[in-house]
Amino acid sequence: SALAEPLIGRYVRCLYERFDLVFAPSRVMCEYLEDLGVRHVMHQPLGVDTEVFHPRRRTLALRPRLALPAQARVLIFAGRFAGEKNLPVLLQAFARLGAPYHLLLIGGRRAARP
Repeated sequence: SALAEPLIGRYVRCLYERFDLVFAPSRVMCEYLEDLGVRHVMHQPLGVDTEVFHPRRRTLALRPRLALPAQARVLIFAGRFAGEKNLPVLLQAFARLGAPYHLLLIGGRRAARP
């Protein structure tokens, strides 16, 4: 609501002003935080190459091998199947989505060794 926005803005500013540096995943988020009065904001892009992982570069080649329809929305978990990953929450959330969503789990039980 319009009444809550200034209060939330003050809260965010007060919270982030406690930090020496605040990383934001996008330039839009940097601008938003700066507009709220947060100082020391640095753009730190997510670890995803958006030139490679972009909807216009989408390919359907893997879908037949996974028995996925072309219109399926695929959610992917890639990581260790460990308790701290809280996979039951992911599975419960996925179960609520229904069609056209499919879940692809990639991983194993042990951490990879360097």
